[in-house]
Amino acid sequence: MSADWGVHAYLLNVDERTFGFVGDVLAEVMELFPGRYIHVGGDEAIKNQWKASPQVQARMRQLGIANEDALQGYFMQRLEILLAAHGRKLVGWTRSSTPACRRMPPSCPGAAAGCRRGRARRP
Repeated sequence: MSADWGVHAYLLNVDERTFGFVGDVLAEVMELFPGRYIHVGGDEAIKNQWKASPQVQARMRQLGIANEDALQGYFMQRLEILLAAHGRKLVGWTRSSTPACRRMPPSCPGAAAGCRRGRARRP
């Protein structure tokens, strides 16, 4: 977790251990915050690391995922399924549903999109 404001180039890996870790983190979040909605962000994902990683590229081939935008959609869908199993609803920024997660409404039918207009300005 960064203490800096802004877009960062670091993404999580897409192997099963990562989803186990994220599941553990979300379990703690759900324990602390009993609300139905869990916001995971998901926008402004710079995919250079995924593009350059032989392991990520191999995982994409294994899953039959065509590109990194679709991989982001797969990642968000996995989070939505995990949260739904606990009676929670994933919320992500609308940019997380374009084009990477246009899967958000179709592939993540239980997800809600957070809308924002304009760009945030640095404090």
